[in-house]
Amino acid sequence: MNVGREGDEGGEKWSFDNKADFQSNLSSDLNSKLIISPNRRFTAVKRKIQIVKKEELGLITQKSIYDSVILYLKRRFPQSVHSTDNDTNDTIIKFCYEITQPDWAFDVKKVKFLIRIGQDYPIKMPVIKVIDESLPFPLIKHIEKSISDFLFVSCFQNKYFIMENSNAYSCLAQQFIRWLDRSIFDLFLNGLKKTKLIYEARDAGISLFLPSQRAISDENKQTENVDSKGFNSSIEVRLHWINVNGNVASVTALQMTFGCKCIRCSSLTFFSCSDKDMVKQSCRKCSNGQSVRLIADIVHENSNIIGRLELKGCRPVDCVLLSSKFQYTCLACNREAFIEVNQGFQNITYDVTHKSWCFSCHAKCELKILAIRFSGNFHLIPQEDFTVVKSKVAKKKDVSSFSLVDGQPLPANGTCEHYKKSFRWFRFPCCGKLYPCDLCHDKNEKDHEMKFANRMICGFCSKEQPFQQSKPCVNCNSNVKRSKSSFWEGGKGCRDKIIMNRLV
Repeated sequence: MNVGREGDEGGEKWSFDNKADFQSNLSSDLNSKLIISPNRRFTAVKRKIQIVKKEELGLITQKSIYDSVILYLKRRFPQSVHSTDNDTNDTIIKFCYEITQPDWAFDVKKVKFLIRIGQDYPIKMPVIKVIDESLPFPLIKHIEKSISDFLFVSCFQNKYFIMENSNAYSCLAQQFIRWLDRSIFDLFLNGLKKTKLIYEARDAGISLFLPSQRAISDENKQTENVDSKGFNSSIEVRLHWINVNGNVASVTALQMTFGCKCIRCSSLTFFSCSDKDMVKQSCRKCSNGQSVRLIADIVHENSNIIGRLELKGCRPVDCVLLSSKFQYTCLACNREAFIEVNQGFQNITYDVTHKSWCFSCHAKCELKILAIRFSGNFHLIPQEDFTVVKSKVAKKKDVSSFSLVDGQPLPANGTCEHYKKSFRWFRFPCCGKLYPCDLCHDKNEKDHEMKFANRMICGFCSKEQPFQQSKPCVNCNSNVKRSKSSFWEGGKGCRDKIIMNRLV
């Protein structure tokens, strides 16, 4: 095979005997011309950033940045839903952010976001919200606050502040998504820690406000004229409860029966109060005027205050569930249903799961009331209600300012005149009231027969718990009755000569 190329004068002529020689010579010739110097450095090509000024609002440059953000979110989240606000003409984008981290330790794998982008973007920052109702409210507020800090704190100091001073704005959508990819685990971890702290404080009877909630409450205090004296003297009624199956949206009180002790003689009196009704009566021992008014409130996931008491001449110590009436809202259909505690099939007691079915959608609703406690400044309660007509005056006794408080002992550590070695009170199921013993019950309750108590309150820490014959308290581990030994036992004691005490 002869291949040749002839040129003009001074031209070159190549001849090859076969095709293989031609190809090898051609490849070596090309490689010799494409030799790259080892000192040459490769530089990454930076993406060109579009810049817009305030004067260019509404022009092609600003609209191109606006359109690029919309297209970027469509490509990044193909399942996103786009809509337009008819009033402001803003673009509203709802998308589901999927978490793909391999070491993700939480059950939640997706988070729903809403972005509102105005027509003046990027001169004005977008509004980003979390619309996932399956997440707890404190966690949602923590994520939204962190996003706001990223847009208006960190970016304001480093990016947005510089852009505003230099009058040169650019798109920050890609930076936000990259930041979200890096920070989603920390957002969940810190947010769930705050959620756990708030729920534990709520179960303990302490109300913690998020910054947004505190701001709203401050605004309400400024706009509303509230009688501060009456508000401070009121006593909060806190309902510690558990939404067992998660189908109870809220609980309200229609009628509650409170056991109150007289401020003057500490005699116990029961008041059956409806919402905003004033109940007045005089003490049966000292004729001190007493009045109780219940202002009902709504108990929900973020508040355990079921009402407030306006008291005069008495202090609340207990709530009788058997004589109370409650109402709950079904979460499935948003209909209200009553808890008639007087009916046998809907009887409700402490620490027992109450089961009922919605009358509208027939959904199963389960809730458990752990305890009802009172909190407030008891020293601000007036000593007497002078509008109550007094009866025969009895002898004065020492004032007892007792109230059931977890962690504090009962009066005389729960003992009474009948049993000096029994350090507990009993809750009798026949009336739902607290008495130190059966004799005290029969002395005060003469209209019905006593039934054996199924719950008790420790006399050392006021912890209500199921009745136990010989076991110590589940909270403070104290013996609620006299501990017995085999030494005497009424003459039937120990007979082992090795263990018995001996005189040497």
